[in-house]
Amino acid sequence: WGAQGPPQEASWFACAMASFELTPREVSRPEDHSGSKGIVGRLLKAARTDLTGSSSGLRRWWSTTTDPSFFLSAASRRDPWRILLPLPCLLALFADLGSGSPGVVMLDLSAAVLLFVSACLPRDSLCSDFCIGVFHAAYVSAHGALVAQGNSAWSDANTTEHCDSGFGWGQVLALFAMTLSGIHTAVLTGFLVVCSAASLLWPPGRLDALQLAASLYVLLAA
Repeated sequence: WGAQGPPQEASWFACAMASFELTPREVSRPEDHSGSKGIVGRLLKAARTDLTGSSSGLRRWWSTTTDPSFFLSAASRRDPWRILLPLPCLLALFADLGSGSPGVVMLDLSAAVLLFVSACLPRDSLCSDFCIGVFHAAYVSAHGALVAQGNSAWSDANTTEHCDSGFGWGQVLALFAMTLSGIHTAVLTGFLVVCSAASLLWPPGRLDALQLAASLYVLLAA
């Protein structure tokens, strides 16, 4: 081994053992609640960021969909106003011709003429959409009142099912016609709210789930 061999080997072995010496694990302490507060703070910050992004996106959507150049573009689908706007009134007119009530027929005819003339409104303005929505809401509400009194072909003296159905589907037809005509979504939403509230005033005084679902489907597809 030589004179210096064993001491050097023993020293190397001692250093190696010292480097691999295990140390006792630290005792885990209970977590501080400040960490949960930090998580809540980060969640609130993320929610605030999302809301800010959503509000900016909503403003961008509003400015884009109310821009006059968009209203005059082909994407707005406003060209067939003269055909689509009075269409629900004409369909109701054909159904009410056999009702024997001149008041209902005159209502259908007057509303059809008014909506046909409203197609001459400026197509690059949101005010035109608002006026058209008001005309349709007034017509559907008035027609619903007459249906509830049994003065229309939609109604039946013995049941309220036809009464509810006639008013509801008139609302769906008007909403569908305005959607195809490119009327703004905000106006369509207001029309649906007003007509749904008006339907509660006439017998049977409730909302039909199927017709409401159909209206919401048309609105979401707009």
